[in-house]
Amino acid sequence: MSYLSQSFFRNTQTTNNIRDYLVPINLSKDPRTDKEFIITKDFENRPGLLAQELYGSPRYNWVFAYYNRSLIKDSLVDMVEGLTIIIPDPNRVIR
Repeated sequence: MSYLSQSFFRNTQTTNNIRDYLVPINLSKDPRTDKEFIITKDFENRPGLLAQELYGSPRYNWVFAYYNRSLIKDSLVDMVEGLTIIIPDPNRVIR
């Protein structure tokens, strides 16, 4: 009996192309649609939760560090309550 047959991962699909998940899209800034967002206690150091709320998926957590490179080096540490960041419009991120 193999170890994998007993794992809770046994029915999950896998992919050999990790780039589908890790490579962000080229997203330029757009002052017409970008908005300011003040990090609240609920989203402090929780970029995945904020991405889920704004964009419908935690996979977009990279957007905050990408868009706010001068403020956020590590989104698990630097996204503190009260920090004002710029967020792109969901329609631009999701398409």
